[in-house]
Amino acid sequence: MRRTTLHGFALTLTAVTALLAAPARANEASCAPQQARLEANTWVTRIATAPSLDEARDLALQPTRGAHSALAKARLVAPWSDSLAKADDDLVAYEGRISGAASAQAVADEAAHLVNGGIYGDIDGGCSFSTGEVIATVIGFILGVLPGIILMILLC
Repeated sequence: MRRTTLHGFALTLTAVTALLAAPARANEASCAPQQARLEANTWVTRIATAPSLDEARDLALQPTRGAHSALAKARLVAPWSDSLAKADDDLVAYEGRISGAASAQAVADEAAHLVNGGIYGDIDGGCSFSTGEVIATVIGFILGVLPGIILMILLC
């Protein structure tokens, strides 16, 4: 196994453990462990420094493809979970904003808004993941680290 594969596995294990831990404060995107937030912020930095707008958009949309796939699979297992459909709608809205962004920095700003829990704004209280949300997030991590991180934050 390459170092990146081991790193991804360790990050996934840490994140899934965090899902099952005590609720966290969502308005700080703290439902994701610190290493996951660092990984997400590295992704945002890569988007901001992309050499072209098209490359920035591609970087910003790659993990949402995996997140959509994870949500679709989770809805097969947990069709009662309304939050999964809402998360999918939120991802579609995010993708629309990415398509309309005028610069790589604007794309990065949208990605930063997504990974910093900005979809729902400030949420008082904590995160409590439903069974369907845990399933979607775990599938997201199986598909890739960033889709899992995005779903962990989006579903918080």
